[in-house]
Amino acid sequence: MKMISEFYDPPEKALAFHPQPGQSGHMQWWYHDATFDNGYSASIVFHLTEEISMIEFDICDPDGKTYKLNPFFDAKKAIEESSTEVCDVKLGDNRIHGTFPKYHMHFKEEDMACDLTWECTAQTFWEPPDGIYTGREMSPATPKYMAYIIRPRCKVYGTLVLEGKEFQVNGEGYADHQWCSDLLMDMMLYWTWGKVYFPDYSIFFWDAVLSPEMGHQRMKWLWVWKNDKLIEYKNDANMYCVPSDFETDPESGIAYPKKCDLLIDEDRIQGIAKYSMKHMLYKTAVYPSNINGWQQYFRFHADCDAKFNIEGDEVSIKYEEVYETSLK
Repeated sequence: MKMISEFYDPPEKALAFHPQPGQSGHMQWWYHDATFDNGYSASIVFHLTEEISMIEFDICDPDGKTYKLNPFFDAKKAIEESSTEVCDVKLGDNRIHGTFPKYHMHFKEEDMACDLTWECTAQTFWEPPDGIYTGREMSPATPKYMAYIIRPRCKVYGTLVLEGKEFQVNGEGYADHQWCSDLLMDMMLYWTWGKVYFPDYSIFFWDAVLSPEMGHQRMKWLWVWKNDKLIEYKNDANMYCVPSDFETDPESGIAYPKKCDLLIDEDRIQGIAKYSMKHMLYKTAVYPSNINGWQQYFRFHADCDAKFNIEGDEVSIKYEEVYETSLK
């Protein structure tokens, strides 16, 4: 069945700062990633609430060396300087701003910097009517909710500066804007998230188990774009993530999978994507959760080998991609 893809186009306001009055402990962030033609990968996140303002800047070079900064800023000033109407978020002298299809990022702290553009090559996405995909924010609101605004596929280009050395980069990547009413770890027990970019198709998946307060429900979100148009969206897909080749993280003692297979068996899309960790792009112990305790968050620069049948088209690709998992 053909989708009416225009139903899922968010307004520019959905990428602006989203106030959440009365929600103590809430979270909000703008996530950006990229894999570049020169073998580098990037994960850059701007965080902003009434209580916290910070940036996570993580770069991985072709040999697996990582560059990391995590500066904090004045949250009150950042909110005053950030827009609630369009994507324009300013933390100190660092900024993300733009309107569809181009969004720009400037970051400079110590001897690291970037001036990068994420130029959308596919339509953006939200779940109508307001981007909330779990729970409910509008009246009558549920105590907990989560919002997800996706820029699924972008050309990413500009400059990076690492340890004072500047160089040009070009590649592909993804960005999103998320907010939620509470700590994310109080809402999800674990998840695996990732994507596959074919020349003419883009696949996104998010396999998660919600917390007991959210119903302890297994959620399996699946999105598929053909060129620039959304052609599939489900939150209960016949889709499975199969992790393997576990290694224990020495800092947390948590075993993480170095490999993961994505299996999809839907009427319009069937196939498998095999991810194999090449480098650890990012890891952190996520904020201590009132319900679940500490969890470890891993983001990988991985080799991806994918073969799918999408609406009768047989497609395959081998390339490097970013995917993530969070678990105890």
